[in-house]
Amino acid sequence: VYCFGMESRKPREFISLPAASAAFDRSAGLNYAVMHNIGLTDPAPSACPPAAAVAGFSRAVCSQPGALCRVTPDRPGAFVSGMAAFKKYRLLLSPRLALDATDGTFAISWKSFVPAGRAGDCFSRLSGCSVGSFSIDLTGTDFVLDSEANVWQGENTSTMIF
Repeated sequence: VYCFGMESRKPREFISLPAASAAFDRSAGLNYAVMHNIGLTDPAPSACPPAAAVAGFSRAVCSQPGALCRVTPDRPGAFVSGMAAFKKYRLLLSPRLALDATDGTFAISWKSFVPAGRAGDCFSRLSGCSVGSFSIDLTGTDFVLDSEANVWQGENTSTMIF
């Protein structure tokens, strides 16, 4: 446990994440959260585009006439795109031991801060074709996620848990 702000009136406790990295490299077992605002022009295609095509989607590419993708405007309060990579999670000690997903003190964010454990996109309604993702990796800490932890799914969502 890492103690932060001990000289203040409101010190906070954090767990250091050995798997943390400053890069948004999802293959590194990193703790991250991503909300994408790029989607397919056909939200219900018969099949997902190849991964290589999806990797090439960007704001510039999706703004071109005839593109397979589109940029969905951010809607504050409803959907705001961004990324966050976490080096430490804030630990709430009471009333029950928990992580504070909204504390970005030790997070690096791009565009907008995305709380830990949150993901989303407007990419496609096709199951398994989502690009928004998150990872909470507590490997190397003395903590584990509660087996009762659940994943909330909104409308037209797909979930893959590893």
